[in-house]
Amino acid sequence: MGPWPAPLAIPEQVDDLPNAHVPRGFVCPITQAIMRQPALLLHDATVTPSTYDREAISQWLSEHSTDPKAPGSKLNMKSVKLLYNGDLARAIEDWAAAQAASHRTSQQGQLEQRLAAIRMRAQATLYQQQQQQQQQQQQGIVPQQEQ
Repeated sequence: MGPWPAPLAIPEQVDDLPNAHVPRGFVCPITQAIMRQPALLLHDATVTPSTYDREAISQWLSEHSTDPKAPGSKLNMKSVKLLYNGDLARAIEDWAAAQAASHRTSQQGQLEQRLAAIRMRAQATLYQQQQQQQQQQQQGIVPQQEQ
């Protein structure tokens, strides 16, 4: 396999989401962060491969020589392979893009609500001023004109 693809660019507002809002399979079991380069860990004792963020599992293996999900077992490092999990990377990328778009839509909705509230307050203030002017005219009070 050729060089690994560049790490995924996760928008900040998505990266800051609590893990409870992130699909469990998108979070690295080691770092507890959204994976940027999902890597399948394969070794001679692999029954079901697990996926980790490439940087995290590389560091883990260099320090521990064990499978993070089976810490008591020493690995034959010659049999260890990391394979890019492209399907998972695309799923993370698509989900992150959808979350970012949703966040933008939410922010736009909040802005529109604030603008509507400002408009309503301005209209209420204008209405009150008009009512005061009418009352003053009915009472024969004429506001002084500015010179």
